[in-house]
Amino acid sequence: MVAVFVVMMIAPVSRGPSGVAGAVMLLGVGSIVAGIAMLIGEVMCLAAPADSGAKGLIIATVCCSAIKICLSIANNVPGPNVAMAAVGGLTGLGRVVLFLRAIASYAGFHERGDRAKIILIGMPISMILMAGGFFVPPALLMGILGFVCMVAMLVFSVMYVFLLFGVGGDLRR
Repeated sequence: MVAVFVVMMIAPVSRGPSGVAGAVMLLGVGSIVAGIAMLIGEVMCLAAPADSGAKGLIIATVCCSAIKICLSIANNVPGPNVAMAAVGGLTGLGRVVLFLRAIASYAGFHERGDRAKIILIGMPISMILMAGGFFVPPALLMGILGFVCMVAMLVFSVMYVFLLFGVGGDLRR
């Protein structure tokens, strides 16, 4: 996501579609790598203790990720597959954050659970505002709102990565 943002900002408008095509290709490759890495991480999380209350969340997350991957592969047929893959990915992401919150609270790291709650609330709100920004009539306002929401999504993504590494490091101690 960061790389696509940088490529889109750096690519001159005069180049036309070539800069956009490079960003889309980079996004596609990044999505495949990220999807595989997330699925591996989720499968590793299946080792969570049953009494933590987080086992069901991670099982549901792996199921959502499997659905997302299957629908992404079947994406050759346009239509509802794209939307269903996006819904599977977003619900999987939400469940991972809920899992991290539950496992952090189980281990006694309540401040990490509070950070997970902030991410869980902020990320969807940013997405909704970004989608709603397309319906704002003035083009300048739409551009400003889109940029602010993109920066907010970037901040919440970085917070998510730090939460992942933080909970992992706390649990290893």
